[in-house]
Amino acid sequence: MFEAGFTLIQNYISTSSYTWVDLINSIGTPLATLGIGIFTIYTTFKTFSRTMLDNLDSKSEWRKTLFLIAGKEEIKIGDVYQLRAALRYTEKENPQTYFDRMNVIMIKYCKYLIFKFNKNPGITSFTLDSQESIRVFARYLLKDHWEKNQIKTFNFKFICKDKYKNSEKRLCIFTLKEFNILNNFIELDNNYEENIYIKLNDELDKRLKPYQSIYTLK
Repeated sequence: MFEAGFTLIQNYISTSSYTWVDLINSIGTPLATLGIGIFTIYTTFKTFSRTMLDNLDSKSEWRKTLFLIAGKEEIKIGDVYQLRAALRYTEKENPQTYFDRMNVIMIKYCKYLIFKFNKNPGITSFTLDSQESIRVFARYLLKDHWEKNQIKTFNFKFICKDKYKNSEKRLCIFTLKEFNILNNFIELDNNYEENIYIKLNDELDKRLKPYQSIYTLK
């Protein structure tokens, strides 16, 4: 009787073990398939998005236009219009990112040169410093675009989030400093990294005021 009971327990355990394994397999296999499917869809979507951006860039020749501006020997009014077209439709009211702040400065400076050019028909060319400012902005856009493409390609933005932000900040501050050196708009103090954007933005607003009665800024 003891042997019969032991055999019954063995059969029960064996049957129960098999049932759990079978249950795990029946659940695990669809979940694994679903996970692989989601990963495939995500990868395909990322690749598709990148391809679409590359196609749009190829059709609009955005990078090519900026590259030509950055390497031009003489910057003319048409190049300023081209750079303006490469930026946002209008600047953000309260920019939070360094890139958006750079867009504000670049848009306002393009407006300033365009308004000044249109108000003075006798002007045939910009100063060397103004021309170099346009080249600096074109180089900034190309550099920023390249950096962000690298991050998207290798998916580093999440892994190196702090390093990415620091890199974006350094590029913005460096560009604004170079821009200010060329134009001598404001005086820089020891804390210029914290207030250079605010001061340049205020200075450009002051320089745009004389043209507000003639042109619409927005």
